Parts: sequence; C-alpha cells; structure tokens
Amino acid sequence: MKLKRRLYEDGLPSVYQEFGGLSRLQPEQKLKVRIVKPVEIKRDFRWVKGIEYYDSQRREHLLNVIELHETKPSAPSGERIS
Repeated sequence: MKLKRRLYEDGLPSVYQEFGGLSRLQPEQKLKVRIVKPVEIKRDFRWVKGIEYYDSQRREHLLNVIELHETKPSAPSGERIS
C-alpha cells in the first residue's frame, strides 16, 4: 500500500529527525527546479528512501520521504512556502 501524507515536524518526530540527518549525508539526492511562467517559482526537492518507522502496534514500515520548499521571489521578503 502506498500512502501520500504531509509530514510535519510534530507529526512523526522520529521520521522527521531521521530525514534531517540522512538528507545531510546524501546531498546528491536533491533537485532544484525553476518555473518562470506565469510567475517565477523556485522549488527545491530533497528525498530519502527507506526510513524505518514503527507504529503504535510495533509494526515496521519503510518510508520514502520527499521534502519540497517552494519560494516565490516576487513575494514580499522572498516568502517561503513549505
């Protein structure tokens, strides 16, 4: 079963921390995209595959996590959307 879910720092803290650590060790796993029309948007993706997570019933899950930071430079003070 594949599940797409938004992950926030307070949602699954162990997964969030593991993602932060592993993504720094795997700097090649990133992609930068710039969209110019109709509005300039910059998108920075980072990902980590195979993060172990144990749910409340002690079942193991391997998660693939993708992080997207979207920036609209024309927004006031370079507004950053996560």
